[in-house]
Amino acid sequence: MVSTEVVLYHLQMEQSRNNGLQQRTEAFAKECIYICSKLRENATTRPIITQLVKASSSVGANLAEAKNASSKRDFRNKIYIAKKEAQEAHFWLEIIRSLLLEEDEKILTLKEECREFVLIFQASVNTINKQNSKQPNT
Repeated sequence: MVSTEVVLYHLQMEQSRNNGLQQRTEAFAKECIYICSKLRENATTRPIITQLVKASSSVGANLAEAKNASSKRDFRNKIYIAKKEAQEAHFWLEIIRSLLLEEDEKILTLKEECREFVLIFQASVNTINKQNSKQPNT
């Protein structure tokens, strides 16, 4: 049986999917931080919690930096870093899910959000790379 909290969470994530990417990354970071706040902290879990909080919040932070990039190259680099951070967050979420057995449904939804971020960011990087390859060298 699925809890009311999980149903509400899925509804919130669906709503955030309809919002802009910045709002989605913010909601993602907040949910990861919430999950981390519920974990029992000890010598084993502390580094995992720290890494997930850093990676999940860095996705949105790098997207925000990309919006104010000084050049197309700077924009590409920030988006690429956001992609890498989403991949790292996915890794830490899987560690929490498989080893710590915490909030399985929420974690699966967050992992799916990570996958979507990676696809979105990689598509942006690919577009920029194609545009750069079409430009004549000056």
